[in-house]
Amino acid sequence: MACDAAGRIEVDDWNATGAVGVYAVGDVTTDPALTPLAVMAGRVLADRLFGAGADAPAVTQVAAPAALP
Repeated sequence: MACDAAGRIEVDDWNATGAVGVYAVGDVTTDPALTPLAVMAGRVLADRLFGAGADAPAVTQVAAPAALP
């Protein structure tokens, strides 16, 4: 597996790592560390691996939380 400079695991569009049969989703990857994205990626991966089929998750626009005073 390859990691970036921050130690996050690099994955392809299908959440596969560089190791055969090893996948990663959520905060350990280079995707934005947001719970809804991790949940979506996990569901898509499970659907694909266990027969329901799914398209690769498309993360093109992500709302970011803002801290208010």
